Amino acid sequence: MKKLKYFVLIICLCIVSADSLSGCGSSAEAERQAYLRAVERAKERAEEKKQKEEKNKEETTEKIKGEIKEEAKEETKEREETKEEKETAKAEEESDIHKKDIVVKEPETAKEPEETKQETAPKKEEVKEDFKVASDLESINRICGLTAEVETNIAACRVDTINGHNPYDVIYDFGEEYQAYIDACDWSLVFDADYYMDTFPMLALQYHYDEDLLLEHFQTIGIHEGRQGSDDFNVKAYMENGKRATFDTFNGNLEGYYFYYMLNYDTEKNVNTTTLSSGKPVASMYKFRPTALQAGELEGINEYREKVNSDALTIHAEVCALANYRAYLNAHDGWKAHEWAIEYTDTLINYGKIMGGDGCVSENTCTFGYNRQKGKVCVKRYADSEAHYNAMVNNKFAYMGASNMYNGKNSSSQFDVFVKDAYAY
Repeated sequence: MKKLKYFVLIICLCIVSADSLSGCGSSAEAERQAYLRAVERAKERAEEKKQKEEKNKEETTEKIKGEIKEEAKEETKEREETKEEKETAKAEEESDIHKKDIVVKEPETAKEPEETKQETAPKKEEVKEDFKVASDLESINRICGLTAEVETNIAACRVDTINGHNPYDVIYDFGEEYQAYIDACDWSLVFDADYYMDTFPMLALQYHYDEDLLLEHFQTIGIHEGRQGSDDFNVKAYMENGKRATFDTFNGNLEGYYFYYMLNYDTEKNVNTTTLSSGKPVASMYKFRPTALQAGELEGINEYREKVNSDALTIHAEVCALANYRAYLNAHDGWKAHEWAIEYTDTLINYGKIMGGDGCVSENTCTFGYNRQKGKVCVKRYADSEAHYNAMVNNKFAYMGASNMYNGKNSSSQFDVFVKDAYAY
């Protein structure tokens, strides 16, 4: 671009010289026209180059996303195959042990005495409350405005990457009644896994492209944040174009609108759920809800930045997803500190570009030798290290993301990630 500006500047100077000679005859005019044509050609070539670069950038981004997705799918497949093999081996081992037990047992001890049978009390089954799911506004409003423990308790913000139901993220538990409403809805009306992964590429990476777990994310915290889960349903469009009574009842708690739409689809299906009547573009997410640990990291970092007159950072959902992914890699796969980032620098830069920046990414990390570490804010630890502190207060960064605490086989890990720019939702 600098070369172009320099070239145009030179051409402009020449034109001034030609104008000053315009009274000398037709040769000066011809020379002036030649210069003008040269300027136009230069502008055309610059525009063509710009369009070509933008096209190449888009193609590269799509290629990168495709490669990442394929690699993650392969990793998930290998992990499932390994898990299957372990379960099969364990089942065979238990079967062998059982056979051995049968061989050594004496016939008379195989039968339980009648007296023992009578004395043995039957086990009490756990009785779960049977919640009635209703589609009216007041009933749905009962499950609106709830808060998960990980949003208020820093210690709860930990992920079991080895044995957890979700090895990639914290569990957002809103209670049994909320779960009953989840179970009663047809989520295909508002959720498409491919759309969700394309719209939130770093979240998809964090979840290793596990579609079932991504659906759980959407059903719990996703709809509280107003995330768009499919091309056919945007919650703000539905709120604007639907019944005013619906808007008033839920008092801005976005999850209520998803539930009402699905449970009353027969009467709501004709509402415009894709565009705003104002003509403004819809957003793919309306309010990010960080965990207590993530919020604590942001607050602590901005306190240090204020002391050195650096602008406050904005927490960003996709940058948080990248931070969570990095913490998982260290805790679960055994990478140390920044080893992965050093070995896969180009990949990390590409992640930064996918999020809408120029690829400039910085990270801070804490590792704990104890593999059952509770959630813990690590800002003070980072502040005690000059390199980490400098990354934390560097004014070239505008956005940040913090991970939760990820527990692996031998250690626990937490990450903060900083970027210069990121897409707005």
